[in-house]
Amino acid sequence: MVAKVRLSYSSISTYKQCPYRWKKKYIDGIKEPMSEAQAEGHRFEEELLKGIDDKRMFNGISFESCHTQLPLTCTINYDDGITIDLIGIVDLVIVNKELATVIDIKRPKDYGTWNEKKALADAQVPFYCELVKNFLKKETRGFYYCCNKKDNRIRFLPAGKDCGTIIADAYQCNLGITQEIFHPKQNFMCTICPYFGKCTEGATNERTD
Repeated sequence: MVAKVRLSYSSISTYKQCPYRWKKKYIDGIKEPMSEAQAEGHRFEEELLKGIDDKRMFNGISFESCHTQLPLTCTINYDDGITIDLIGIVDLVIVNKELATVIDIKRPKDYGTWNEKKALADAQVPFYCELVKNFLKKETRGFYYCCNKKDNRIRFLPAGKDCGTIIADAYQCNLGITQEIFHPKQNFMCTICPYFGKCTEGATNERTD
């Protein structure tokens, strides 16, 4: 039987995409190698946030205090008595007297794929806002920060406010995990999955374009 797990946004997303991949990563503990794009993203975040405490300013927003790479946990209680611990590491939270602003920093290569419509539909920052609200006991708002390093163009995109879908997904994910449902599921991530060829889908199907 699988012990109770804590679920992050990426963990929930991974289980929805492929329960088999989730098991390999989160139960079997097989680490997935960091891609060059991910490494570039980490370097960009470090460069962007360096010395931010002293500046007291980010993208035109002044603040009293801030948190970078903030690890958080929040327990969600569902109507049927189920409780699930949600976790996350938030890139940047800037805090003023009445408001906490939650910012997720995207990789420079993602600049071209993000726009206002996508930001409003995406659930990651609303998920983080729920964690921050629980931690700081303040109202929150969220943004996605996208920067094109070639010409320093910036998109500072408001996030949506509804995290209901991802909270429902967490419930379904937890249900599948406790029932040990870890079947392979072919999807667009098969093209980069490190376990491709080691599962029944990978062994019998061509990679998904």
